[in-house]
Amino acid sequence: MGLKLKTHVAIPRYEKEGGEFDHGDVEWKSGDLFIAHPSKNTIEIVAEGDGKTSDFYHQCTISDAPQASGVVVPQGEKIVFVACRSANKVMWLDAEFSWWLGEIKVGAEPNGLAWDAGRKRLFVSCIKDRAAHLVSPKEGTTHSVTALPGRPRWCVFDKAGDRYLQAIQEPSVIVVLNAESGAITTTVPISRPKAHGLAVDDEGKRMFVACDSGALVVVDLKTLKETATVTLAGKPNVIWYNGKRDRLYLAIEDTGVVEVVDCKSMKSVETVPTEVDAKSIAFDPTRQRLYSFFEKTGRIAVFQES
Repeated sequence: MGLKLKTHVAIPRYEKEGGEFDHGDVEWKSGDLFIAHPSKNTIEIVAEGDGKTSDFYHQCTISDAPQASGVVVPQGEKIVFVACRSANKVMWLDAEFSWWLGEIKVGAEPNGLAWDAGRKRLFVSCIKDRAAHLVSPKEGTTHSVTALPGRPRWCVFDKAGDRYLQAIQEPSVIVVLNAESGAITTTVPISRPKAHGLAVDDEGKRMFVACDSGALVVVDLKTLKETATVTLAGKPNVIWYNGKRDRLYLAIEDTGVVEVVDCKSMKSVETVPTEVDAKSIAFDPTRQRLYSFFEKTGRIAVFQES
């Protein structure tokens, strides 16, 4: 078992000086990967080929996404949500035909996105005004705006608990918000500084918190108490949980690796070389593929779980 490099996909017209990728997500049915490219104000789409002429390729570039940052694909909805930081709005595009369908204004510098499939609502955390906006995008409705206790990082929807979880950098906490009202119900202190990356294991009822201070903290979602900590190989950023293999993938940007943690033993079991400053990854659970976004060389690395 382990991650095996399959190939690299070059992103056209990538500017190595000042180039940057942010979040990305996969549409499970097609396997298409949608990547925020804020330095170009675009979304890049990487797709799988027919296996004859190419295995993976850059399908197209979608323009007019001002400082694209957060990306979330609501599975089964055939759309892709994109947080546009400099325009203070969230846009969404057609996942199949790759054109823009709509937009909704939110707060200043939106970044984190989390989708509630049952209510068809989107949770948007905004960096500059330190607030969470709960919206129904297609209806153009804002249900609530909730002040947060610090700079928000990533967020997720906890389906089993019917709530949103929001990482706050300083103080290092996880804010728990009611899914219906958007109100804060409790705040969970994290023992390591600078909570950032966030993922949830629905089956095991665990929350994984990657901290900029170089640690992974595990929290029981029933008791909201810490159950484990893992010292990491460097500063983590984006993380993804693989429920099939009970593994966690963490993009370690300063040392240029993806660190893999076995979530049974809560030990680091693999470090896969990527590239220094490769801070973002995306995971396809259907095909068991991990993608790492190389900012220095403008490439997307494709890894396969063996």
